[in-house]
Amino acid sequence: MSTPSNPSRPPVGGDEARPFANPDGAAKPPKPRFCRNYARRKVADAMPSIVDSFVQRAKDGSVPHFSSLAKFGGFDQRPMPSAAPKRRDRSLARQLLDEVDEYEARNFPNGPPEGC
Repeated sequence: MSTPSNPSRPPVGGDEARPFANPDGAAKPPKPRFCRNYARRKVADAMPSIVDSFVQRAKDGSVPHFSSLAKFGGFDQRPMPSAAPKRRDRSLARQLLDEVDEYEARNFPNGPPEGC
């Protein structure tokens, strides 16, 4: 494949081929598949100021802020609630096979008849 004749035009492949720069110099928003990592990074960067503000509000007498600090800081003696493991329902094929087994057990206690 040849190079484009117009150097100001981005190469095929869009954003991955050439980085994008906004005219005002602001950072480009993340792609949707990177939003979770972007949000986690932003929260991690802001965590010290968030905790400081929670501590200050708890010192000022805010019970919900103190409660949250106690819970997340490990001062609360109650165990943290854990997510129960999700159990998948039996598949339709498994349900049908189980029904066939039950039917055969009820109607053919000595096994299926000859020729089946």
